[in-house]
Amino acid sequence: SARLREVVVAGVVAGLLPGGPYAIYPIIRRVQESGANTPAVLTMLLGYGLIGVGRVPYGLVFFSPAVVGLRLLVAGAATVGVGTALFAIGGALEGRSTVG
Repeated sequence: SARLREVVVAGVVAGLLPGGPYAIYPIIRRVQESGANTPAVLTMLLGYGLIGVGRVPYGLVFFSPAVVGLRLLVAGAATVGVGTALFAIGGALEGRSTVG
């Protein structure tokens, strides 16, 4: 479904945004004010926290590229999985079908 795709993309895009919370949280808040649903906003916050590509250079100082790459892979998968679950839960709470 298009809305599910939007939730997942929102989380992944937020994970790619550089900057700290003082820069990113206002962006996510603006997206919410523009009409994004709660699952999308939560997935954006989750993606920003888990994926955080801005932390990659710091990770490479301490860990091998393989470890950093695996962290990104797991974080991306977790963001997509939890975003999908949030979308399903949000749909169930709104009393509508999330399938299709």
